[in-house]
Amino acid sequence: MSYKIEDNCIIETINQIFDKEGLEYYLKVYHFYNEQQEYQSIQLHLSRCQRETRIGHAYCTFNSPEDMVLADIIINEELKFLSLSDKFFKLTHWNEPTDYRRKGLGTYLLKYIIDLAKSKNVKIINGFLSFKDIDANPNLIHWYEKYGFKLESPPPKEIEYSKYQVCLNLD
Repeated sequence: MSYKIEDNCIIETINQIFDKEGLEYYLKVYHFYNEQQEYQSIQLHLSRCQRETRIGHAYCTFNSPEDMVLADIIINEELKFLSLSDKFFKLTHWNEPTDYRRKGLGTYLLKYIIDLAKSKNVKIINGFLSFKDIDANPNLIHWYEKYGFKLESPPPKEIEYSKYQVCLNLD
């Protein structure tokens, strides 16, 4: 694990994350702060073989120091190798998947977020499941429930876009 500090941001690099098939990944975690040193957001970027091509990410923001909003967790369903270096990588790693889903990577990101929230004394993590999210992955509801999230009706301002609000109480 290594750290780098930039303006209002701490970048943490975590090496040697493995999926269910034993492939190795690297995670960069960007911790963004405001001038009062309060958390503003967290971005997690997951890549393969220390390459800059992201195969997944997660984003969180904060309503308050105790209220984290899970904005997005995405693992690429189909990764395109477009640049010359990407094409060379694909040739030298001929068995490299183009679909990184169902390998435990989203679960790793979610557990990392939960552990990070607990370490920062966050009391609640919430987010929204859109109709599009659920259509693309019907198991998403069960996945969140498996990790302790409760399903609630979205607030009126989100009801047009979201089917559920997911909440995890960490008290």
